[in-house]
Amino acid sequence: MDFADQELIGEFVVESLEGLANVESQMLAIEEADSNVDTDLVNSVFRTMHSIKGSAGFLGLGKIENLAHALEEVLNYLRNQGIRPTSDVVTTVLRATDFITELMHTVEDSNDTDVSEYVGELQKFRPGAVEISTPVDSKGAEASATTCESVVAQVSLEDEMGEPRCAKEVADFTR
Repeated sequence: MDFADQELIGEFVVESLEGLANVESQMLAIEEADSNVDTDLVNSVFRTMHSIKGSAGFLGLGKIENLAHALEEVLNYLRNQGIRPTSDVVTTVLRATDFITELMHTVEDSNDTDVSEYVGELQKFRPGAVEISTPVDSKGAEASATTCESVVAQVSLEDEMGEPRCAKEVADFTR
């Protein structure tokens, strides 16, 4: 990595940490508002994640980019009122945001970090990501539940925008 790259990454880290510093208080205010979501506040958090995603992608920081993208999706669902800012949503967003903050402090090693746990937790909030019961196995034991996400991945039930189709369509497909 040359000096110019180090300088750009340093600026990225400083700007990202400044934006991330406000996310906790903003998300708590969003949760408190419940269905009366302040879209300006959600947009502010969304812009922070969008900026981190874009800059991380430009700098080749793929793991940070992936996690920021998953956060951005959840925030987009919040601002479009596709989901409510429940305690579970806010807690998951804050956990993932805290992890991005940790990654910023060790940015040079961030591409070696597994972010799949956080991305998976965030993806469960996609509209249509419903729990689907699986059949009982031959011994009468109930098999573990799977999410719409795995069904979508297996059969590509996505609309033109790449979003999973509604829960009813997925449920109808799995019958």
